[in-house]
Amino acid sequence: MRIWLYIALGLLTAFAIASAIAYSIPSADDLSPYNPLWNGLAKLASYTNASIIAYSDARHLNAETSALFIIGLSKNLTAEDVEALRSFVENGGILVLADERVELNSILKGLGIGAAVNGSLVADKVFFYKTPFLPVARASIAQHNLSLYLNYASYLNTYGGGRCIAYTSPYSFADLDMDGSRNDAEPYGPFCIAYLQTLGKGVVYVISDSSPFINSMIDLGDNKLLPLLLANGRGVYIAYEQVVKTPYTAFRSTITGFYTAIFGTWLRYPMAMIIGLSIYWISKSLLKNALLLTKSIFSQPFKTTLGV
Repeated sequence: MRIWLYIALGLLTAFAIASAIAYSIPSADDLSPYNPLWNGLAKLASYTNASIIAYSDARHLNAETSALFIIGLSKNLTAEDVEALRSFVENGGILVLADERVELNSILKGLGIGAAVNGSLVADKVFFYKTPFLPVARASIAQHNLSLYLNYASYLNTYGGGRCIAYTSPYSFADLDMDGSRNDAEPYGPFCIAYLQTLGKGVVYVISDSSPFINSMIDLGDNKLLPLLLANGRGVYIAYEQVVKTPYTAFRSTITGFYTAIFGTWLRYPMAMIIGLSIYWISKSLLKNALLLTKSIFSQPFKTTLGV
């Protein structure tokens, strides 16, 4: 009986410790709005008071009062997802797409946007922050002139239908071999890094760098002002779904999902009763064993040995 008591107590303690870890140590996944570390979007979510939604939930938003941000694709979008985004914008929504990777281009094509991410790295040895791979771009948004701090950004090829609203400097260049120096085969800027195009009653913003929105960059230059101007006073939503999770994120999601499922429904009442009874039973058993042990110790005759 005693061994089962110790096993139950050990399991309960382990679960409590695991739960505490899951709640106290946040996600560290890239571009996660739940991640407060350097590579996350927790500050963006906080500064804009954003709600986190799935991509497909765009169809349920009030388009005329909402701005939807997709900062770095966290999954490959289906045709239905893209159609939901198109419907959202055409009905008056603001959509912000920010990614330096060419994977964004399939969405841009599906939406009919006249821009595509080139994929080449932009460097600037004159206007930069710390290194040439962190160039500073100039933007004009909602009658505000901004200095945007980039981080290993790409640039946009544009084909018409909209207009560029942010450029790197004329001293920037496409660092095709990523060696930090320009050669004769690498073109000079300025390069378009932000593009605006109307679609139906709404508007799409395309930015060829996700970094201005991450925690370690959003407080540099005018980066913090950027999402506020793009949202234009609307309610902000961040679309985020992570298909491939790190082991810790999977563990954390399981723990938090369990608590949400149990304590967010009527099940919290019987669960609270079970936990209370378990604590009472374990405490009672421990106290009983402690009393028996104490009684056993003091019931033994004391032996003394006197030297002869």
